[in-house]
Order: sequence, then structure tokens, then C-alpha cells
Amino acid sequence: MQDSHTSKLIFDTAEQIAIAVFSRDAPPGDLVLTGTPAGVGMGRGRFLKPGDAVKLWIEAIGELNHTVA
Repeated sequence: MQDSHTSKLIFDTAEQIAIAVFSRDAPPGDLVLTGTPAGVGMGRGRFLKPGDAVKLWIEAIGELNHTVA
């Protein structure tokens, strides 16, 4: 539903990760949910629920798929 780029976020990705792991360990595989640059569900009254699939693409990594538990 969203089509934007991390360059439009208030804090860049490195800053967000640094803040997220500052107060806790982050073992390999942990997800850092950073928010969104555009197209949020709140404005539409639509939110993720169990069973929803989330698909994203990260440059130099590829596509990641996750199903909400």
C-alpha cells in the first residue's frame, strides 16, 4: 500500500537502529520497526491484524516477507 523511500523519514535508518538498540540487546534476526514515510493506515482506519502479510524490499538485501502473528 505504501510506495516511498527511507530518505523521507525524519531520522535516517542508522539513527533509528542506534536508538532502538541503545537500551537493549539486539540479537541477529531482530526486527526494528521504524515507522513510515507515507501512506499510513491510521488515515484510512486500516491496521495490520493477525494473518496479514507484510512484504518489503531492501536494496542490496532483497525481498522480505512476514505474516503478522
